Amino acid sequence: MRKILYILPPIALVLCLVLVLLMTGTLPFFQTQSPASSSQSTVGTSDPASSVTTEATGGSFVRQNMISISLPEMTNTVLSEDGVVLFRHTFQDVSLISPNPRVNEAVTLDLLQRMDINASTIVELENMTQYYTPGTQWSTLYYEFLYSPTRIDSSVLSLIGAESIYSGSGQANNSIICVNYYMPTGNVMTLAQVISEESGAQDALLQALLQVLAHNATQWNLYEDYSESVIRYFPSYLQQESIWYFSPEGLNICFAPYEIAPLSSGTVVATIPYEDLVGILRSDLLPVQYAPVTGSIQVADLATAPLDRYTYFAECILTAEGNNHLITTNTILYDVRLELGFFEIDGSFISSATVFAANSLCSDQAIRLCWTPDSQQILLRCTTGGKPQSFLLTLDTDGKVSLQSISAE
Repeated sequence: MRKILYILPPIALVLCLVLVLLMTGTLPFFQTQSPASSSQSTVGTSDPASSVTTEATGGSFVRQNMISISLPEMTNTVLSEDGVVLFRHTFQDVSLISPNPRVNEAVTLDLLQRMDINASTIVELENMTQYYTPGTQWSTLYYEFLYSPTRIDSSVLSLIGAESIYSGSGQANNSIICVNYYMPTGNVMTLAQVISEESGAQDALLQALLQVLAHNATQWNLYEDYSESVIRYFPSYLQQESIWYFSPEGLNICFAPYEIAPLSSGTVVATIPYEDLVGILRSDLLPVQYAPVTGSIQVADLATAPLDRYTYFAECILTAEGNNHLITTNTILYDVRLELGFFEIDGSFISSATVFAANSLCSDQAIRLCWTPDSQQILLRCTTGGKPQSFLLTLDTDGKVSLQSISAE
């Protein structure tokens, strides 16, 4: 006990000395930082979970949090005893990645509910399979509801959905159903909510729409009095969630068959370019104009990759044994779509049939890209420097990874 009492005063003196040095700045605090993390400044919101982050070094780098959506297709079938496909139900799961967990949950739940809205129709079609007689001709009944992302960034997530129903008689019933989310909140937007509050903005949108329709009236075989219908029902269009969507080109407004054109014209989609929407569309919903950038893409073994806080990367599991590699780039890739291979979120593999769209390939939480077992290849399409490009990663026979090709489309 006495030995401990003798030791305490010197320890206390040392601790006091260290505290004084730290307070005066003579001795700096020790800090640790992950090589994949970065110093970031928050832009546009006080909620760090929903913020877009930027990073610059010498004015040449801009970094954004990854926002991506995966919609893997799944199929349930009803087979007869003799192997005939009587009914097929094709649907999707939803996996959304954004900086805000609350937005991820809200959008995912809303999309799943929208996909399940016609559950009674699915049950009805499945019950009709009882009328099949073995050995007789049968046309497969089906219900499909599939979404595809058309724009995804820190402001907007737009999806266009295609619903197809075949009940065994006549032609299949096909319809387009869109949905648009405001990404800072996860709320669904009506057309009126994306228009500027400036006086005359709604009328300017109507005139821009009529101009697009007039330019394509002959090609789309529009009715002679189509403009009267558009003007009459335009106020109701403004309250709609499902007849419009954003794309890289602009704002798209959909007209169902017979609305302004005959059935032979199908669904008429009028696209109003973004440059014609300045002053009409809310400024925060206009797409960000990225400055042209140049750079290179490389593949490196994770253990030896020279990572620093300005490296943009996506993690790759390139073999069944789980050897890790990194795709690194000194630029930023936009509109990334995985067309061959898998990617993994939280340990769950997502089907290669999915569309993987992201505004960049950089994230503090890496996306794991994986080979398709039979192909040993990963194919990514993206936009860099304003030009669409594709590159193919191949696992060589000696177990090394090579960047086989980069090609502009």
